[in-house]
Amino acid sequence: MEENELIGSIGLEVSQNNALLRSLCVDEKHRNKGAAVKLVKFLEEFAKQEDIENIYLLTTTAEQFFSNRNYVPVDRNSVPYSIQQTSEFKSVCPASATIMIKKIICRASID
Repeated sequence: MEENELIGSIGLEVSQNNALLRSLCVDEKHRNKGAAVKLVKFLEEFAKQEDIENIYLLTTTAEQFFSNRNYVPVDRNSVPYSIQQTSEFKSVCPASATIMIKKIICRASID
C-alpha cells in the first residue's frame, strides 16, 4: 500500500432519524481484504453516535454482502418518505434494486 492511497469510500445521507447508505466502493486491488467490512462498521458506529435509527440502502449487486451484516430486504413502499425523496431512490438506482434496512438504534416506547 502506498502512503496516502485511497482504498475505499462510503457515503451516508441523513434524513431525520433515518439514513441512506449512498455508496460503498473499494479499489479493485484492495477488494476481499476486509476494507468494505471496516467501512460499513465505521458508518454504523457513526450512525449510532448520531442517533440514527435505521440505515437503508439500494443495491443491484451486493445483497449477500449486506445480508451477511444483518441488513434485510424491505418492500419499497415501507421506506420513509424522506428516504424515498432522495435522488438515489427516485432516479439513480433502478426500480429493480433491492432495498435493505438495518436497525441501528431501537427506541423504547414510552407508556
